[in-house]
Amino acid sequence: MRFQMLYSTKKIPQTSVGARRSVMRLPDAVQLRLLAVRNPISMFHSRVIVQGAGPTVVFIHGVGLDHTMWDQVARRLSPQFSVLRYDIVGHGQTPPRPGALTFAQLTAQVREVLAESKVDKCSLVGFSLGALIAQGFTLTHPDQVCKLVLLNSAYARSAAQQAGIMSRLRQVEEHGVASNVAASISRWFTQDYQREHPEQIKLVEDRIRRNDRDGFLAAYRLFAQSDSAFQGKLNMIKAPTLVITGEEDVGSTPDMSRAIAAEIEHAECRIFPQVKHMLPVENADKLAAELKRFLNGDNND
Repeated sequence: MRFQMLYSTKKIPQTSVGARRSVMRLPDAVQLRLLAVRNPISMFHSRVIVQGAGPTVVFIHGVGLDHTMWDQVARRLSPQFSVLRYDIVGHGQTPPRPGALTFAQLTAQVREVLAESKVDKCSLVGFSLGALIAQGFTLTHPDQVCKLVLLNSAYARSAAQQAGIMSRLRQVEEHGVASNVAASISRWFTQDYQREHPEQIKLVEDRIRRNDRDGFLAAYRLFAQSDSAFQGKLNMIKAPTLVITGEEDVGSTPDMSRAIAAEIEHAECRIFPQVKHMLPVENADKLAAELKRFLNGDNND
């Protein structure tokens, strides 16, 4: 038996002590449900958070982060959608797995999260490594994906870009996760945002530092070596697709996003001006508006 943790804004009836379902009050009228799930073949022990009501939209975060990176976007979308977030393997409160991490495992985790949440079809929104996971899941389970959004996705890195990410990987291997915090913040956020929102920057810094070393490295190794994992296969994606990145994102560049969109039939591409990598935090308002437009069916340029 294991526990799957779900947040919900819906009213949930109280149950007696010792029952399968227990409820406790949290701030802002959000309630926490602890569901004991009997699943002897469960692989991932995923932490899952659900809020709102409507068509399901699943959000997949990137390396070194967790479901909280979507907090601002989730608040803006939950009045219209059922927003489902989870912690990927080795991040947040989802434990790591022994050995190397693979896309087969990460896409299997998505499938398990959907099955246990009783979701047959959804729209997928993936960020960075999460965008690669979303690509892999859409290719292997096309009937379960209504629409696909790829945020700040790496694709066919140049030799210099590949050398840079391998250097950062070695730094973490040799000196620990905390050694990469300052460089990550610099790559992810503009100077203006760092200066004007120190409290948000601290939250992200703290999240990076709390990472399980082995879980972080397993995901980072996969991410560092898999920018072209689905290159040449993306033309098999038939779900309506939106590809977005920041104009100043040096790791998931505008050229990468344009190349992804060019490979997927009828995909849209949006480049957000004067912003780097962390669109869901630094540009939550604009990103949420763009997601609403796309998910609600207005896909015209």
